Amino acid sequence: MELSLTEKIKKLHELKEALAAKEAAKKELDAEVKSLSSEVDSLAAELLKGMDAIGAEEVESEGLVAYTSSTKTTGYISEQDVIDYLSNNGYDAFIKVAKSIKKRELNAELKGNESLKEALGPLLTTTVTRYATVSTKENREKQLVHIAESKGGK
Repeated sequence: MELSLTEKIKKLHELKEALAAKEAAKKELDAEVKSLSSEVDSLAAELLKGMDAIGAEEVESEGLVAYTSSTKTTGYISEQDVIDYLSNNGYDAFIKVAKSIKKRELNAELKGNESLKEALGPLLTTTVTRYATVSTKENREKQLVHIAESKGGK
């Protein structure tokens, strides 16, 4: 059964209104998420400063555990600098590899390729980001068991 022209007009209008309402709700939700995310980041930074001030890596309170962690990333400033350096220093074999590596994948590639790591050595930058996070005591204990098992298994 095909809709009449009048029904199509009415249906299209209803759909456009519904879409506009959803888009408005999405904008509102996005703003709330951004605000909460900012609040989380700010409070996490304050928590890290407080924990550093007392020299604590882990603090337990009311069934929750705050702990510090860090991530280490290796990167480079400019792909062209990397290619020029490799070319000028006799590492031509690595140019194709370097061109194919995205910055985010560099850590994994360097772990498996000591020669590339050595070749890129002077151009690599390492950033360590420390942060504080909170978890339930139970989840933190599970995480520590998992970490211990993964280190023991290597």
